[in-house]
Amino acid sequence: MSLSLLDRAEVVAKMILDCAVLATRAKAVRYSGDTSWHTDSVIPISSVGFAAYLEPLGTDNGALRVLPGSHRPEFS
Repeated sequence: MSLSLLDRAEVVAKMILDCAVLATRAKAVRYSGDTSWHTDSVIPISSVGFAAYLEPLGTDNGALRVLPGSHRPEFS
């Protein structure tokens, strides 16, 4: 299943980044509670991540929220 997810995510990542991509791994993580705003990577290369939730979430119970422009280096 992990390899199948990588194959499908690679197509989308290529479209988003408009270049060749190197898919790494698909992983399952169980999160609980809230986290503060943070940067997922400080490596100076373009990257994209995907998240899939298995239950309905909203701003009050843990849904991923992204600030417009937060992908730009000057934001962090």
